[in-house]
Amino acid sequence: MLRQGRLNIEISKNLVRPRNEDEETTMLTREWLEENHPEVIEGLREGQKIAYEIFRDMGASKISGHESLPDRFSIGFDTSLCRAGESAKNSVVNSEFECHDIDNLFICDRSVPPCQASANVTMPLAMICNYAWRRIVAKHFSRV
Repeated sequence: MLRQGRLNIEISKNLVRPRNEDEETTMLTREWLEENHPEVIEGLREGQKIAYEIFRDMGASKISGHESLPDRFSIGFDTSLCRAGESAKNSVVNSEFECHDIDNLFICDRSVPPCQASANVTMPLAMICNYAWRRIVAKHFSRV
């Protein structure tokens, strides 16, 4: 569902990741999710559809990856996909969390740090978001 400009896709709160014989958590597969948590697959498909519509409405000339879901899913700590930096040549956003290429698009999530923390990224992410909202509000929403 798309509400007030936010993408809200609710997935299962009771998702139990598969384990192998040694009780180690294994990679999630589409087949396992379809059998055990079809509501997650439904949410992912809805998200794909919404993302496709957003990109289409923005005038994207080529949109790929919306035809089907991947066979395997990773719940890792992917970072640096929209890294912050000085220019569009070496980054996606600037120090104010503004996208270099798309006006009025702000990105402040795990994809912004230019490198990954050596451990869990939760605390660095909390600090980035805390820092980002203050910068964004001060620059774009402050009263004069």
